[in-house]
Amino acid sequence: MENPGGETGGTVSVIATLRSSRAAAAGQLALAPLNSRSLRDQAYALLKDAIANTDIYSERQPLRLDERELVKALGVSRTPVREALSILEQEGFVRTVPRRGIFIVRKSRREIIEMIQMWAALESMSARLATLHFITGATAIGSLTAGFAALGREVAGTAEGARLREAMNAAVPVPTATCCGRR
Repeated sequence: MENPGGETGGTVSVIATLRSSRAAAAGQLALAPLNSRSLRDQAYALLKDAIANTDIYSERQPLRLDERELVKALGVSRTPVREALSILEQEGFVRTVPRRGIFIVRKSRREIIEMIQMWAALESMSARLATLHFITGATAIGSLTAGFAALGREVAGTAEGARLREAMNAAVPVPTATCCGRR
């Protein structure tokens, strides 16, 4: 049973102020009624957004979600809410503890550092792959440039060549400086 302070068995009742329209404060989820899309998808999107916008680290106590209050706040039956919570659990946003409830998952400092290291590794790999593709693209651009130069030699001094040169200069402006300050 919940007391007026919002604590339930040593946990903070996260849903106590679900109906508030202001931004989520520490330990509170701000939710709104659902629209005509799949109720499960709507409940999932709203719950995920509410969890992401909640300051889950301000409270030391576990942040417990009350399924009945979620159902009441979202205005749907228990099934879409349970399905949404199941998806959120699979994604690691919440965890279910038998006979205790559903809790918002907090990442440890070590887990956050591991995630940042993984992002850095992925970004460096993507930069390396982009560089490899750029070099391949640069080779292709070099071949095209050589082809245009040959075409330009063929039509040099003709009216067609002048029109072609004007069109190319208008479409691709020549840079005034290149790498390392050389012109």
